[in-house]
Amino acid sequence: METVFHSAHPYQNPIIGWASDIENFTVAALERHIAQFYRPDNALIVLAGNITPQAASRLINKYFAHIAVPAEPLTPVHTREPAPIGEKRFVLRENNAEPRIDIMFHTPGFPDSALFALEIIQNMLSGNSGILFRRLVEKENLATRVSAANSWRHHNGRFSISVVLRSGADYNRAEEIILEEIEKLTRQDPNPDELLRVQNTILRSHLEKFRDMERFSDELAFFQRFGDWRMLFEYPQRIAQITSTKDVVRRYLNPNYRVVGRIVNY
Repeated sequence: METVFHSAHPYQNPIIGWASDIENFTVAALERHIAQFYRPDNALIVLAGNITPQAASRLINKYFAHIAVPAEPLTPVHTREPAPIGEKRFVLRENNAEPRIDIMFHTPGFPDSALFALEIIQNMLSGNSGILFRRLVEKENLATRVSAANSWRHHNGRFSISVVLRSGADYNRAEEIILEEIEKLTRQDPNPDELLRVQNTILRSHLEKFRDMERFSDELAFFQRFGDWRMLFEYPQRIAQITSTKDVVRRYLNPNYRVVGRIVNY
């Protein structure tokens, strides 16, 4: 889906390369790649848990201090995804495939404040108590699973909706319902009780990450890569400050610029 979603940005490329790249790797090419990207000024070390800072610092220096920073600086990514000019659609037909619809929308990169409103929207649409589950699974009996995800990126983000359909379900009707529910969100904000419920759900999920040191260290690294690890602790406040979502839905979940993929069983 990423390869179709992006037109220009390198996000469209698989992390470890295309199959033809992997098949033609050489030792020399791998060494160049490692030298270019696996370097101190492109890395983070995060320690979390019951540690002794001085002892940990000695170990870090022992194993990592000798790795020199290359003289040539990292080449920044200048390419940005251009504004979409219309809708993209594709169909993948596969034997015995699980019928599915994926819809993606272009969103801004970090630190655009709309990302926090999109977190609220994600949780309104997603989950067993979310809008899409109630409509597509419980009421219309068209789907078995639904989800929504607001993906933060440095340059260009994305908001995705995924629906696993029941066998024989009408793809067009399911997609119509998704767009109907999005359109409703452009006209009215969530009522205060619903907004508080969603904010509390997000807060609970966020705080649960603090109970596991691996998840906690991952989150510290995640926010540091966006510029400041302290954002990990500011995130709940930013979510609590959201009082309106309809303008963000109208701007970024515009159906005229969506990317739609269907997996069809044949």
